[in-house]
Amino acid sequence: MKKRFSSKIFIIFLFLAVILPTIKISPAKADYVGQINSFYINSDYDSLGRQKISAQAILVSDKLYIYADSDWWLSMSALDRENLYNNLYNLVDKFEKKDYFLLTQTFGSEANPGIDGDSHIVVLLHKMKNNVTGYTRLADSLSQNQVANSNQREMIYLDSTILTNPQSLSLAPYYLAHEFVHLISFNQKDYNKEEAKNDIWLSEARAEYAATLLGYPDVLTERKKQLAKNPSVSLLDWQESSNQYAAVNIFAHYLVDQYGLRVLTDSLKFPLFGVDSLNEALRKNGYLETTTDVFKNFSLAVLLNDCSANNKYCFKNPQLRDFTIYPLNYYLPDSGLNNLSASLVINPWAVNVLKITGGDGALKINFSYPADAEIYLYYVIVDANNKTVKFWDYHYGYNGNIYVSNLSNGNSAIYFLPLYLPSPNSNKFHTSLFNFSISSITEEQKASLEKEDELKIIKSLTELLEQLKNQVAILTAQLNNLRNLNINKLSTESVSCTTFQKDLYYGMENSWEVKCLQTLLKEKEPSLYPSGLVTGNYLELTKQAVQKYQQKYGLPQTGYFGPLTRELANSQWFK
Repeated sequence: MKKRFSSKIFIIFLFLAVILPTIKISPAKADYVGQINSFYINSDYDSLGRQKISAQAILVSDKLYIYADSDWWLSMSALDRENLYNNLYNLVDKFEKKDYFLLTQTFGSEANPGIDGDSHIVVLLHKMKNNVTGYTRLADSLSQNQVANSNQREMIYLDSTILTNPQSLSLAPYYLAHEFVHLISFNQKDYNKEEAKNDIWLSEARAEYAATLLGYPDVLTERKKQLAKNPSVSLLDWQESSNQYAAVNIFAHYLVDQYGLRVLTDSLKFPLFGVDSLNEALRKNGYLETTTDVFKNFSLAVLLNDCSANNKYCFKNPQLRDFTIYPLNYYLPDSGLNNLSASLVINPWAVNVLKITGGDGALKINFSYPADAEIYLYYVIVDANNKTVKFWDYHYGYNGNIYVSNLSNGNSAIYFLPLYLPSPNSNKFHTSLFNFSISSITEEQKASLEKEDELKIIKSLTELLEQLKNQVAILTAQLNNLRNLNINKLSTESVSCTTFQKDLYYGMENSWEVKCLQTLLKEKEPSLYPSGLVTGNYLELTKQAVQKYQQKYGLPQTGYFGPLTRELANSQWFK
């Protein structure tokens, strides 16, 4: 389905299953060692660009059928095959005794027995292009009537060279687990092509977090290095780069740190995808924040990683407590007037950080961005004692000024964090520009300019408030007119009723059954319902009328038009 990791490769094989005495061998009724089958593969990932290959079963265990590309397998010497024994044994043993159960308990089960009616997972080893360690194919979970090149099996594809490379060997269990999480996702979510595309980043986040869940710390160590060097990669606009895997990995850790593992796992349980799915998981777990809010705080954590500034602006995982990034640096000379102008291309849903140091006296920083971008702008002023986080409300406009005093003397740096967070379904899901200029000013000029900007904002807000008041007045008048029209219409409507089949109760609105009840009270018991209103809304007047009816005929005076009251009314009013 997609590329994997970045600098590593992938995995497995073995000479005859009889050399693995502690791994149970499935009986011959299923796939057997030496069996040869042909499989469709992803030509974009295969080193030779092949679409289909012949493969031989080299290992059959409790949960896995491991096949190897026949050409690759037959080219190996007997000694090479024998040397791979321990590596493959450890891989299978870890997966079947620990990883499989922990992952299924956490995320749910893969399709089992699946489309082929077999509980085994097929692991196919073939040589892949550089930086591709493994993949899965959604097509394999569908029938060939739906997708012609489906293998109609639960399958994981791994690079065939991993176990021969000592540098990648330690990561082999993670690669297998990562792809297995995708199989779980296929089963837990009912994907179509577009939904699968929107969910890639979140699916990868779950798969990436599997390494930490299973106790494989080397993965996070590598991802930290990758994101630190290039934090400005888009989280959602999936391009399969190693930096994107790093971004979703670190984001997943932040999400679990701050909101708990259940938010990540629950995102699999709803018929929603990507951002919508995560929003629902947050809501179901009692959080008011949306994915947008989480990403804002995540971005500040990536920049600051300081719990003293705010408990949301840091990582709690011990491996991430020292995590820092490399921002774009702009240095101003310590003396003289300074003027600097620049533009920054901002990826959607990316951490873009500018750092300004140096300068003398006060600074005026002017910024602008496209009016339709709705960029969220945070800036952080760092001095010797603390870090102050401030926010420019985009409702004030898409251009503005920020003033900083004593950048060289008191304040050591200022960071800008412009976040462009369009809806994933928006036609605006593309890069945007953030323009800024920096000018040296005196402290007197700073005070005067700040006052001018403050007055402009007050004037703008006052004008906006007046506009809102006028709109509220117009809407209120329209609502009152509509309400009066509806009341008049409902009170004069002819209502034809049959027997009451359901309970009616206080608070119901726009209900046909309530209109029937009100009509019959008006016609049959006018003394109990003197208002005679037929609105369809079960409010205080209707409740009082029902209570009077219950009192009149010796029923509990609850005001609830329940089974006893319905039975009496049906017998009296529908003879």
